[in-house]
Amino acid sequence: MKSFITKSLVSAGSFALPFLALAQSSGVDDLTSFDSLFAFVASILNNLTVLVVSIAVLAFIYGLIKYITSAGKDEERKAAKSVMIYGIVIVFVMVSIWGIVASLQNITGLESGTVVTPPTITTLPNAL
Repeated sequence: MKSFITKSLVSAGSFALPFLALAQSSGVDDLTSFDSLFAFVASILNNLTVLVVSIAVLAFIYGLIKYITSAGKDEERKAAKSVMIYGIVIVFVMVSIWGIVASLQNITGLESGTVVTPPTITTLPNAL
């Protein structure tokens, strides 16, 4: 089990290396306004989405390899099949949510990175 965790962490770490290269420039110069903070959080969530989908695909491939190599061992095949199913379910859920968000953006006319400014409230003159 320790070996599996070590291999998983090394695999996840190797997938995270490109994100370290992207970490030098977040595209956000300062976090002084709400818009820049929102853009910063959105960029982190976009990177996390890609990372989660990548890990799920790796889990599916790992389960597939374990399933193929465990010929004749029913318990190992059952565990490998479970890993493959979890990988497929996670990929399906993430891609579905991604599609729903894209559809909502198209329906509302908001593109990625569009800043919506709320209406301002003007002060009323003193009626007294």
